[in-house]
Parts: sequence; structure tokens; C-alpha cells
Amino acid sequence: FELLIASTGYSREREEHQLRALLGWHPAALVVTGRRHSPGAQKLMTDAKAAGTPVIEIWDHHPPRRGAQRTTFTQIGFNHDEVGAAMAEHLLRCGHRVLAYVDSAVAEDYRAHERGMAFAATARAAGALVNAINAPAGDAFDAGRQVLGDLVRAGPPAVTGAAFANDHLACGALLEALRRGVKVPQQLALLGFGDFAISRQLSPGMSSVQLPRYALGTEVARSVVDALRLGLPAEPASLPWTLVVRGSTASN
Repeated sequence: FELLIASTGYSREREEHQLRALLGWHPAALVVTGRRHSPGAQKLMTDAKAAGTPVIEIWDHHPPRRGAQRTTFTQIGFNHDEVGAAMAEHLLRCGHRVLAYVDSAVAEDYRAHERGMAFAATARAAGALVNAINAPAGDAFDAGRQVLGDLVRAGPPAVTGAAFANDHLACGALLEALRRGVKVPQQLALLGFGDFAISRQLSPGMSSVQLPRYALGTEVARSVVDALRLGLPAEPASLPWTLVVRGSTASN
């Protein structure tokens, strides 16, 4: 099989243009990232499926929200609401009662926004205070450095635990905390998402959510090949993720 790849940069409009271009090649199967698409993209995918083309949405595995239209495509991924709730629960277990969620600056990064909403709902249900902070646009490390100042100035009461939309934001905040002499995690615990390579190299190491990247690719490829060679329908799958605890949230 020949693999064609296009990057949307989180843009639904760009995704629709790319789908139109790729479908002109009459692909045997179609794999898209996420479950939210423009109406035009949704129709292109629906028509492709109706014509017998397997269509798989990856990185998400979510039941439809109440009142929302049920998806017609196979989902292989994980539930971002569950991840956001787990991030809040971890900081709560570490004893933090004033929290913050630092969201992505990309408006269409709805998966980060969903994690943030679940984080806030879980923390508030436990009686904790939650600050919502939007990262500034631009380089994620620089944005994380800027956000550290917002976290330090927040309150009273002061924020003592913060979760981030991704590790680059979190690591930028950690580097700025080290520069300013803010003790991590004693004064401020930091929790990332994605478990990027740099998270394991800093000191203290960045606690983060480790994602099943390779397993996801393997599962999607297997489902596509089975659908094409054996005529089997692509099956939805919820893949496990792990919250890896390092020094940025727990003193060793």
C-alpha cells in the first residue's frame, strides 16, 4: 500500500481542502485525526464510506454528547475527558486545592479544550478552586515561560498545582520557574500532556500523560489492512494511556 499524508495544522478548512485533493486519488481507505470536521469534510467522508471506503477517526474515542449527532465513522483512540479528569485527580491527590489549567492557544485544538473542561469540572466537584489560563500564541516554550508569571501572580489564594495542554507549554513554565527560583513541586506542581522526550530530560522531570502513539498507529494500520484484505469492518478501539509521575508533581 502507498501512504499519502497531509497535515491540517488543526484547521478544519484546510482538512476539507486536503480531503478533496486526496479523494481525487481514489484512496482504498481514509484515516483522519479527530472527530470534528467542517460540514463539507463530513460530507466527503460520508460519501466515501457510502462508496465502500473504510473511514477511521483517530486520537478520539468518545461517545456522542447528549443531543449530538452520533458519529458514523470508526473511532480508534482515547477519551480526552477521562484524561483531563485524571490530571485533576492526580493534583488533588498530591494535596493541591488551588489549581490551574493552561489551555492551548490554538482555537481548533478542541481535544486540549475538552481536557481542560473535564479537569475543571473534576476539580470543582472535589471542592478545589480552578483558574483557567489561555496560553499566548507563538512558540510553545516561550508561551509557557510567560504563563509561569500568570501562575505566580494568580490569587489569592495562590495556585499550587497546574496542568497544561501539552508538554512544551509545561516545560517552558518549568524552565522559567527554575530561572526565577520558584521551587517545583514544593511551591508549584506542574503536569504536562504528551510525555515528549524533553520531559524526561529536565530536572525535576516533568510529570505527564504518556500516549499510546505506536499502538495507535499499529491498531489503525491493522484495521485498515483487515478491512481491505479480509473484508472485515473496521472496529472501534479505546487504547490505554498512562499518567507518568515524575518530580514536577511529586517530591522524590
